[in-house]
Amino acid sequence: MMSLKGKNRAIFSYSNIARNGSNFMYKDFEKTKSYRSNFKNAIFDYASLRAAHLKFCNFDEASFVETEFIGTNLRDFGGRFLENGFKLMLDELNGKYSDRVYQKLCWHMNYVNKELDKKNERGESKYRLSID
Repeated sequence: MMSLKGKNRAIFSYSNIARNGSNFMYKDFEKTKSYRSNFKNAIFDYASLRAAHLKFCNFDEASFVETEFIGTNLRDFGGRFLENGFKLMLDELNGKYSDRVYQKLCWHMNYVNKELDKKNERGESKYRLSID
């Protein structure tokens, strides 16, 4: 990945832009800022979102294979992002997992739900992870 250190980060910063289905594979979004933009069905595989500010952005059905999220600010859609990722993980398991994996899923689900409850107390959208 190319580092944006000392370079113009505006090329990967979006405000009120629809980038549906865009391919951002291997791109470096380090310290970029995007607000109220739509990234539905976008591909972020192997990209770096380190310290990126992605506030009020829509990532429905986006792909994030091996994407780096260290310090990423996913305001507003963070709960939906976690909920969708958890559902995809359960779909991949296809209802077939050992007791040990089930315990880990429950621990993860309970921990994330507690964090989401903190967000929900501030009046943001209500999200819950569950094993159905």
